[in-house]
Amino acid sequence: MANLLTAKDVAKKLSISQRKAYSLKSVIGYVQIEGNIRFEVEAVEAYIASCKRSPLPDQHSKWEARVGLQQAQHPVSKSLQQISKRS
Repeated sequence: MANLLTAKDVAKKLSISQRKAYSLKSVIGYVQIEGNIRFEVEAVEAYIASCKRSPLPDQHSKWEARVGLQQAQHPVSKSLQQISKRS
């Protein structure tokens, strides 16, 4: 027999409201036992996996390069560089 979770259990696991857990039932998939809605643990885990997003590998290095360029061109950073050279 599959392990079943209540909407309250799902809400706690996903850090969302119980109402939101019920609204996601058709996305996650559910089991209806008479009037009771239950979620399979595996279905909830699959839903979590489908929601994961990873940063693009190139984006971080481009951002760092852009920030470094902006700092080098920024008038305040130029002034700070000149002051630090004097010291």
